[in-house]
Amino acid sequence: MSSELLLSVQLILSFVVLSVQQVEEVDSEVESVQLPCRTTVHLPGDVRVEWKDRYNIKVHVYENGSDHPEEQNQFYRTRTKMNEDLLRTRDLSLTLKHPTDADSSIYTCIVSREGIILMKKRVDLWVKVCQVEVEEGAESVLLPFRTTPELPGDAEVEWRWSPHKTVTQWNVHVYKNGSDELEEQDQVYRNRTKMNEDLLRTGDLSLVLIRPTERDTGDYRCEVRREEDVLRWKTVHLIVKGLSLGPSVFCPSVFCPSVFCPSVFCPSVFCPSVFCPSVHPSSVLLSSVLLSSVHLSSVLLSICLLSIRLLSICLLSFCLLSFCLLSICLLSICLLSFCLLSICLLSFCLLSIVENTSLKSSFCVFVYSP
Repeated sequence: MSSELLLSVQLILSFVVLSVQQVEEVDSEVESVQLPCRTTVHLPGDVRVEWKDRYNIKVHVYENGSDHPEEQNQFYRTRTKMNEDLLRTRDLSLTLKHPTDADSSIYTCIVSREGIILMKKRVDLWVKVCQVEVEEGAESVLLPFRTTPELPGDAEVEWRWSPHKTVTQWNVHVYKNGSDELEEQDQVYRNRTKMNEDLLRTGDLSLVLIRPTERDTGDYRCEVRREEDVLRWKTVHLIVKGLSLGPSVFCPSVFCPSVFCPSVFCPSVFCPSVFCPSVHPSSVLLSSVLLSSVHLSSVLLSICLLSIRLLSICLLSFCLLSFCLLSICLLSICLLSFCLLSICLLSFCLLSIVENTSLKSSFCVFVYSP
């Protein structure tokens, strides 16, 4: 009993010493990455070792001297491995195979015994998003995605495209029921995509995009699903360097709302989602003509907007000036009327005085006459 108590105290002390360890960024194309977790104390044979991610999803479970894959989430199935005889070596590190950006998370190693947590350690993992660059005019480009083989035969594989950091998504390639589902892909990608045969068995889910153009720049996300469960997913950021001298027709920065009136040049107006893939130009010449037309239209529209604003300012100034002149005229009329009224009143008063004076004179003459 005393030895078990001493062991628990040692494990608790080791947990206090252990701290969060930051793992360096790794590329999504590496074969595997190790999440380190080591202890300096002896571990009894009946402990349970669990690795979980930030969402408390079970990544790997070790108990009673063996792994328990039936307890781990399907997203990590067949992709994790722990060292043999790990209790003796005290090395609880976890190896994660074929990491992708979907695996970026905070992983926690938990050592427990009979439901009591004896030790914890957290490891931060950051997997870089795969980035592929190609020149426009190339025959094809490969969007790589390799994972563990022997995926379920009824799994569905779907590649989707979206402009960088947006939620709009278009179907690029769909693999279902052992074959490609061409009717589900958008027309712009028709006859331009290809995946390997027997991809679920080999685990090579890479996509070949034929005749890439500048319009194809964006994020490509591959998802492997089985009913409602996501088994794998990965993001590949593709950059197609155009041959044209000017910016891309579909580049949002060309129509930055800060340059023009937001109500007219809203980014959604020129968002790639507006340009239907079914009418996407496939030739550089047509793209250049379209670019010139859009630029010309934007300049003309800007001139029209500026003219309208200037005209509005002129009309407003004219109205204000007219109002001021009218006010001055009305004031002048009022002053003139007041002067005339004053003159009339003064004349009336003078006339009254004169008449009174004449009447008095006549009365005096009448009284003093012999």
